[in-house]
Amino acid sequence: MSSEQGKLMHELIAEHEYARKTVGGLETAEQTYIISDTDFTKDISKLLETLARFYTAHIEKEDRRFFPPSMEYFSEQELERMLQEFSDFDRKMIHVKYQQIVERMEHEQGLG
Repeated sequence: MSSEQGKLMHELIAEHEYARKTVGGLETAEQTYIISDTDFTKDISKLLETLARFYTAHIEKEDRRFFPPSMEYFSEQELERMLQEFSDFDRKMIHVKYQQIVERMEHEQGLG
């Protein structure tokens, strides 16, 4: 990996950590609002605006500057395998999400 790509990868890792922290703050604000019924709409709005601005630049960096050159490091077979694994994961993800929703609803209704 070139030094430029390595630097970019470290930036992306730091950005992912920042995004997780920001989303965690959003979740905390939501839970605090639910528990205390205090108006956290300004905090939530500010965090959402921060994420919206952040993700535009972050996605551009990943999609245009990091991933395309990185694909050169993989063989055709490796790329095909990754694509298949992503497809499998993506296909299952929606089922997992809805299973969690159903389980939460059942738990809330005392059915689970």
